[in-house]
Amino acid sequence: MGRKKGKGDGTESPQSIDKYANELQILIDNLDPEDYVEGIGPLVIDWFKDLEVFSSETIKAGLTYGKPLRNALVENHYRTLLPIFEYACSKIRERDSEIYDLKNLVSDAAPALLKAKIWSLERENEALKAKLEIYNDISSTVREITPVLEELKENNIKDLLRAERELVCKDINSTIEKSNLGILEEVKSSSSKSYAQIALQSRGISQNSSIPIRPLPTSSQDPEGVLLIKPKNDRVKDFDTNKKLFMNLISSNNPNARVRGINKLYGGGVKIITGSTDEAGAIKDLILEKGAADLDQNFEFVLPGRRVPQIILYNVDKGVDEESLKKGLLSKNITLADAENKPHFKIDFKIPARDPKCNHWVLSINPKKYSDFIGKGGFYFEFTKLRLSEFISVKQCKVCFGFGHTSKNCDHAENPRCEKCGEAKKEGHKCRTVKCVNCIESNERFRTDFRTNHSCLDRRCRSYQKQKELVIKRTNYGY
Repeated sequence: MGRKKGKGDGTESPQSIDKYANELQILIDNLDPEDYVEGIGPLVIDWFKDLEVFSSETIKAGLTYGKPLRNALVENHYRTLLPIFEYACSKIRERDSEIYDLKNLVSDAAPALLKAKIWSLERENEALKAKLEIYNDISSTVREITPVLEELKENNIKDLLRAERELVCKDINSTIEKSNLGILEEVKSSSSKSYAQIALQSRGISQNSSIPIRPLPTSSQDPEGVLLIKPKNDRVKDFDTNKKLFMNLISSNNPNARVRGINKLYGGGVKIITGSTDEAGAIKDLILEKGAADLDQNFEFVLPGRRVPQIILYNVDKGVDEESLKKGLLSKNITLADAENKPHFKIDFKIPARDPKCNHWVLSINPKKYSDFIGKGGFYFEFTKLRLSEFISVKQCKVCFGFGHTSKNCDHAENPRCEKCGEAKKEGHKCRTVKCVNCIESNERFRTDFRTNHSCLDRRCRSYQKQKELVIKRTNYGY
């Protein structure tokens, strides 16, 4: 005989089924980031996960719903839902704006082409009228001298008329060729403009009144200077000792030097931030002149140049390699190269896109051409237009979550931190709260008032946004 089934119908007894299943966890497991607009999916999933953790802890603690629990829900969860809604609305507005601009471009392209054709035909018509008048004059002259040339044979008269016609046709062809060359020069001179811009110009309408251009990032006319001092051997890899050594040299020999900050580099190095690039060079010369004789043998002194601006091209087919992308961009966008066909850009690397069939590509741009390219909003490639935006890369370690270095060059590789609470991530670690170590450190060192109740990898973090501002400030935008 077999084992007994629940109520004899092959089902489990009701006592074996969890009456209060975790519906919130089931909801989270069924969430798919691809169902949401770009960037929203991960935020929604993280929000529900945080809510599930909070709810589970509340149930385990046996807490009842009341004012303290309600306020905790509002502060830690419901309030963080508002930026997600704002971000989603901004994406919708941005997409609506792009659709509206695309409609304007499509509607304005046809009139622009028709105007160009009409202009070309009018030029040709004027040239033909002028040559027709010449032909009529010649014909009239021939008719006047015909009685005098009656004795000439008929074949000689035909040869003469044929020569005259060939001469007139040659002049007409020459005029048409000159007209075509003029049209070609006009097209080349306006090749950097879109069809919509040509149409607006022909109607005497300012471009700024209908096609908005993305505002460019601001940059200081006198950017701050940076001096990197890197140890060459293990004997001088203590950061505190090195910091004290160089600060004593600066303060004792040039107390008026504008040193804005001193940061730690990987391997005990020192990063000195000054008021300008000239002052950074002056401090380097001072240290080498007043320091010990073997100072340049133990340390490497580097004055980094300003960063070249970068852009990111979105959703390029995964089958396109670097060389194909370069050739395709140059063939469809003549402004991407100079007169000698030397590109104004360099392809740096690719990033996997959310769509598994696509990649994003990051390009370095000639600073003098940055404002022109970023204003276009995209580049033509094959049979589509690739959307672009500025790419600002902030180095952040995934081990200690500090800025300015990566996990490969982290001095704390043996003691990784938790990305949510910032504490040491040991075996069996559980987060007691959510906090950002970077914002906590900024509040302590620089007396800022940053909120700290967020993950160390949150891209809305004030410390992270401050690092982006520094990257922009140290970028050469060509002005």
